[in-house]
Amino acid sequence: SLVGSEMCIRDREYTEGEVPEICFLTMDVDGETSKVLIPKNTQIGSLLYVPTKEFYHFKGWSLDGSSILNSSYTITEDTTLIAVFELQPGLYENGVLKTSWDELVSDGVIEVNGTEITSALMGGWQHADNLVGFLVIDDSIQSISASAFSNCYNLTGVILPDGIKRLNEEVFYNCYNLTEVKLPANLTSIGDEVFQMCSGLESIEIPETVTSIGNYAFSGSGLQSVELPETLTIIGNYAFSSTELNSIEIPETVTTIGEGAFASTYLTSVVLPYGIKTISSFIFSNCENLQEVYIPETVTNIQYQAFANCVSLKHLYLPSSVGVIYTTPTGEDNYPGEPSFSIVLGCTNELVIYCGAESKPEYFQDYWNAISDYETATVKFGYTYEEYLAEINQ
Repeated sequence: SLVGSEMCIRDREYTEGEVPEICFLTMDVDGETSKVLIPKNTQIGSLLYVPTKEFYHFKGWSLDGSSILNSSYTITEDTTLIAVFELQPGLYENGVLKTSWDELVSDGVIEVNGTEITSALMGGWQHADNLVGFLVIDDSIQSISASAFSNCYNLTGVILPDGIKRLNEEVFYNCYNLTEVKLPANLTSIGDEVFQMCSGLESIEIPETVTSIGNYAFSGSGLQSVELPETLTIIGNYAFSSTELNSIEIPETVTTIGEGAFASTYLTSVVLPYGIKTISSFIFSNCENLQEVYIPETVTNIQYQAFANCVSLKHLYLPSSVGVIYTTPTGEDNYPGEPSFSIVLGCTNELVIYCGAESKPEYFQDYWNAISDYETATVKFGYTYEEYLAEINQ
């Protein structure tokens, strides 16, 4: 017999003096390849190697990655075989399939460990404590109802089918043991509070098809890093607030960033994209590690408490395009400003604000630079951005 990398061929008898002709067989398993020598005219049914892939079923070998060869296919020359897998929907524990999809869902009723839960478009799993492990959802599912898996404390991971284009509100709200999520390849929208309070979720890959991320979508999650797609245009209110994010690159495609979107995170520096017109209220409030913020010349107004309690912020540049700063909760020009709504309330008294404007613009409301009821940040007018950089880098 001949033994190769991770495979072997069934014993074959050779007559004395016979020398078998051989060829190379390359096996491609999910991009990983291995090459072995085998006798020519070997049928692939003789291959003892059966590859495995978590959450997938091995369908067979193929020459093109789709059409499965039958077991009598004969290898007569150097050949590459590609392993073909199909997703095996169901509920897994420790990588082992415990309940198949057909066992989970039958006649519109979901049954988990003997407990029936009525389902409509994959809804009704809320508070299913016996939904334990990693869930792989069948490709036939096109929609998941709001709050469908909310408070499923024992759910550790999920693979969502590519047919789903929107994740509705609170789908995985407070699934605090959820650590792995594979989002649909064609997803366009992540709704409000979808992953809010998922404290075990430290990272997630967002597809290059997503255009909007809803209010509180990841708020209170364990998110430490995320790459935002170039298709993204809207980041909702408090979308990433109270997470462990320490860095973020916001694509130039983003035109709207909601109130408190990055509040109470660990960000140290931020570059806002060219095209943003409004810096919303509380957007970076309580970001205690924030030291650098780049504000593009497209920004025209800044809402109250945008940088409140950013205690590490020592300098801030406001381009001349900024003509309005609100220090009232109503955001209206005809109300007097209040110190408690300053954009830099609670910042250090070492803070220096550099302005592109030659003097205080008319619509900078009273107390716009107040760091407390009694103190204000130092302001320097008439600086270009280059002059600002030169001064702070001295």
